[in-house]
Amino acid sequence: MIYRFKPKSKLVSEPRAQLTIHVNTDSDVEHGLLEGLGSETDILVRQHLLKARSHVGEQDDAEMSQIEVLKESCAGPLERMFGLGNYETIYASVVGPPTSRNWILGFWRSKEAFVEGKRSNDQIDLLKILSVQADPTRHHVFTLNYFDDQKNPYSMSFRRLDRNRNVWVECLQRLIQKAHTWKKNEKSARQKTPKSIRN
Repeated sequence: MIYRFKPKSKLVSEPRAQLTIHVNTDSDVEHGLLEGLGSETDILVRQHLLKARSHVGEQDDAEMSQIEVLKESCAGPLERMFGLGNYETIYASVVGPPTSRNWILGFWRSKEAFVEGKRSNDQIDLLKILSVQADPTRHHVFTLNYFDDQKNPYSMSFRRLDRNRNVWVECLQRLIQKAHTWKKNEKSARQKTPKSIRN
């Protein structure tokens, strides 16, 4: 609901406030993905995950369902920063097992290029990302710190376009945690499997 107010100054022509009521319950399916968030960020991330879940649909495996929702939530347009104040618009998305052998955060020229299955222009191994940090001086910018294949440290900065910056940061952090857990479980399962079955 939008409330309109009378202006008290000529500097503001049409003051208004929007009231949004968000109902949540302990049984929400996204509850396990949202522990430890502040109330404002919690609401924004919850709404974004609900939108992502509607694209993913229901799955039997609860763990894979959460990963798929997070993968969907980490897809969208961004502006990648390079050089001195230069930007290029890209489409970011995460590809992982079983589609890809590794967990990859890829960057395409457009969403259409991603949907058509074209190769990404650039990519980062999700498991080699050290941190996803919100820029303290610019409310719309976040930075990825990671290692390349030769273990050299790099950082890449992005400006958000379609959602709150903190939603990007939280969803990427959660997905990286889930990817590490998945990899650890996969390794453990392989070690328990007898050699005769693996071969």
